[in-house]
Amino acid sequence: MIHPPGKSISLLGPSGAGKSHLIREALEAAGSGVVLMAPGSDEMESYRTLYDRADIPVFNEDGSVTLDVNADYIFCPVDDEDYMPSVPEHDGIAEGHRQGLRFLASIATILREDRQKKRKGLRWKVLGVDTFSGLGSLSFNAMLLNMGMSVPPPAISPEGAKFYGGYAQKMREIATQCRKLKGMGLDWLSAAHVQIKEASKTYGESGSGTAKDQHMPIFTGVFREQFPALFDVNFHAGRNENGYYLLWDTDLSRKARSRYGSLSGPELVNKGDDKIQNSWPIVEAAIQEAIDVRAAGGS
Repeated sequence: MIHPPGKSISLLGPSGAGKSHLIREALEAAGSGVVLMAPGSDEMESYRTLYDRADIPVFNEDGSVTLDVNADYIFCPVDDEDYMPSVPEHDGIAEGHRQGLRFLASIATILREDRQKKRKGLRWKVLGVDTFSGLGSLSFNAMLLNMGMSVPPPAISPEGAKFYGGYAQKMREIATQCRKLKGMGLDWLSAAHVQIKEASKTYGESGSGTAKDQHMPIFTGVFREQFPALFDVNFHAGRNENGYYLLWDTDLSRKARSRYGSLSGPELVNKGDDKIQNSWPIVEAAIQEAIDVRAAGGS
């Protein structure tokens, strides 16, 4: 049986904006899923209600990964807790990025074997990454270790080009593994924190410029611009007087968009704006409605 590709959704926003909440609701609705967590010791707390049905993988010295394939949920916390590049005598290493890759690859292998055995239905239906910005820190550490540095080099330097190019490559490696799982049918939801980028010129129809701060994903270099293009929908998560919301339509300050077109279904937080409630059933229904509208020739 061929499973159609899943949806890919990014959730951008500050801490406490409800990003993990939406991923957890998607897991609960599907009844199964896998989550790559970074930093793992922090993000695990968001999924406490699912612990009794979950397993944590073990990374073996031979490069293999051991996990319970019958668990409803697989939670993979990765971190570099023992890595201290400013303390040369410490023997900790940066391995969180590599463990994340090994985990995602092992999930793909299991699902591929399921397909070969003609298993009916997906073993796991949702892929969560919480947070992708946390994986950015681990990629940063991996490059420091690879280049034998305790601090990153200046961006405009031969070593800087190698360092930041390597960082972007490591981030793309994670993204490629996630896209592979999406292609196998999993809905991929990825959270990332944002930073405020200083105001830059934006131009309206009149040609006059106005300055506005940009809420950008917390990544370094070119990957920051590449990240939104990985997803079908980029939501900016936030909270106002009506509660938690997801901004789906782009504005001048936030990276938000929907490749499916309008998500303005009946469940808007406020009629007339471009926010929907931060609720997985509502989000899933809005996306499906937009897909159906497009399939029928709408926009």
